[in-house]
Amino acid sequence: IMKKLLDFKDKFEIWKKMDLNQQVKLYCETYYELELLKLKMAQDKETKYIYIESIVPLQQKIKNIIKYLAGNKGLEFLENYKTQHLKLTVMLEKKLRENLKTAFWDRINMDLLEGPPNYKQFAELFKDIQKMYFSITSCINNNETRLLCENNFKSVVDIEYMELLVNNNTIDKGIILATCINILEQIKNIGIPKNDTNINTLIFKIEKQYETSDCDNILGDEMCAIFKFILELLEELQRVFL
Repeated sequence: IMKKLLDFKDKFEIWKKMDLNQQVKLYCETYYELELLKLKMAQDKETKYIYIESIVPLQQKIKNIIKYLAGNKGLEFLENYKTQHLKLTVMLEKKLRENLKTAFWDRINMDLLEGPPNYKQFAELFKDIQKMYFSITSCINNNETRLLCENNFKSVVDIEYMELLVNNNTIDKGIILATCINILEQIKNIGIPKNDTNINTLIFKIEKQYETSDCDNILGDEMCAIFKFILELLEELQRVFL
């Protein structure tokens, strides 16, 4: 009986240690998920302090629990776990974003191959482009300049009108491409000089196809490439301004 009890005690100690390690690991994962959330919320200038004030106390509670469970070794594990967890999370998020982007552009390509082409996705694309553009102009300190940029954009890119055309199936590639030219011109006005050459090249290419009434022959992947370029320009400007 004593031998069995000692054997059980040894196994129980091993199980208890494994369970403890698992619990500490779960708390560490939660801690760094909150850390990532805090970093994401920091991008929102209006609400970041509200979120940070609510997240920091939670992280401190988690730290206290880890110390209670595993002492200073638990806190060391928490610190060492940071690199591993963040690296894995960033890698997974990057892969997920890539997969979502691929699926989105594949969907647009398929819609354009329908007969007649389905342009429903483009209404949302133009909305997203406008939001990104205004997020950049909102950082312009001079109110007069900011309003001028926003009004100029609205005057050449009427989102409500584009939505109306899309919903009524009266839009075509020519209208979409003409709108893309207007957007590129507006981006060039607030953009980075080093991108002007590429923007001008694309505008020239679109205008050439548009003027020769050859725009209906533009393939779906070419249309997607134009929008990808616009979004990349805006993302670059967001990194600069925000």
